[in-house]
Amino acid sequence: MPQISLYIDEETLKKIEKAAKIEHLSISKWVGNNIKRSFEGVYPKNYFDLYGSVKDETMVAEERAVYNAGIKENDPNYVLNIGDIDKRLLESLKNAAKIDQTSISDEIVYIMQSYFNKRQTVENNTTEWLKLAGSWEDERSVEEIIADIKNSRTENKRFDDGLFD
Repeated sequence: MPQISLYIDEETLKKIEKAAKIEHLSISKWVGNNIKRSFEGVYPKNYFDLYGSVKDETMVAEERAVYNAGIKENDPNYVLNIGDIDKRLLESLKNAAKIDQTSISDEIVYIMQSYFNKRQTVENNTTEWLKLAGSWEDERSVEEIIADIKNSRTENKRFDDGLFD
């Protein structure tokens, strides 16, 4: 199966390692899975076949930000090797890189940064909810609280008109 080498900043690598550990996957498998997910439902069938089919000088791709600026590409601490990449996925990455006029490595970094940017909101929301845990203080036992809730229930006459027989 094809392999890809990635140049990535240390902070993103730590996030990837943490996410892979949480999901009990190798880093390579985690990155491969998330790259696959990034293409699911995004591009219609035969989308990449359209590249280059329009002969018009005004059809130019926008420049993409470079996310690995300042990283020493020969430093092994910043190189991430990804193995076991499906051939179709690799072709999709190549086509996306070609369309965006960037490298496969930059394409993968972009996908991972997009993933972590979306995830950050979820993590922040989870943290806020967890802060609420244990915030309800009550001297009563669990059984007393449950009994109180059950006793406070009332009968609802809302559907006595025969709507639900």
